[in-house]
Amino acid sequence: DALVQAGASLFQRGQFDAAESCGRRALKMRPAHLGALNLLGVSLNAQGNYPKSSQIFAELARRDPKNAKHWMNLGTSLRGQQRHEESLAAYAHAGGLGSASADFFYNVGLVHFDMGNFEAARKLLHDAVRLAPDDAEICYQYAVCCDETMRQDDAITVLDGWSRMRGLTTDLVTKIGLLLMNLGELQGAYRAVELASRDPRPDDAAILRMIQVQERTNRVAEARAGLARLKSDRHSANPVADIKVVEARLADREG
Repeated sequence: DALVQAGASLFQRGQFDAAESCGRRALKMRPAHLGALNLLGVSLNAQGNYPKSSQIFAELARRDPKNAKHWMNLGTSLRGQQRHEESLAAYAHAGGLGSASADFFYNVGLVHFDMGNFEAARKLLHDAVRLAPDDAEICYQYAVCCDETMRQDDAITVLDGWSRMRGLTTDLVTKIGLLLMNLGELQGAYRAVELASRDPRPDDAAILRMIQVQERTNRVAEARAGLARLKSDRHSANPVADIKVVEARLADREG
């Protein structure tokens, strides 16, 4: 129990590999400990090991079938493998056991979004927004669905006041900025870039989004400086084609 509690604390701090280690050590001491097995499952899932985590959650659901959290976790790990129908089935089990939280509607909505069912996703994410109107990630995903279903006014409305929402990260702020730009909200888009630029160590994807907004809002010098920074990083994870497109747009603006 002490190992599981320590692992849970490590997990909350984002130390997923250390949390995994605690789960494994606890299971060596007591192989049938459901809490240790769950800790191992969520730690592996957080590290992107979806095949192994889905096996663990399936075992937890078999042992404790009335626990909706196990079915929720199973659905999420299956979605990570793009096993959409199985994921929806797992979420249906969770719903049958009473799950009706913002997190539930958000996750089921993302499965439909991944499947290209944007209207179904929008309706589910609308329920999530209703329950968690200040959750930045939920509001962003709902806005994306609104944009995909030609409801741009709804997308703009749900992102009103985004800077005061909870759960903002640099990555998410740049996503919001890029979406606002595509929605024609250029002032809001650049506010997002200004906020994101305060991060001394943004990841490459965030830098690319900032450059895209800067280019579209006629801040060419800033965009060019960001592009030089991005190209100097030999370990950049951004696709070369995306960088080339931005470079071409800047060259066009510069004549």
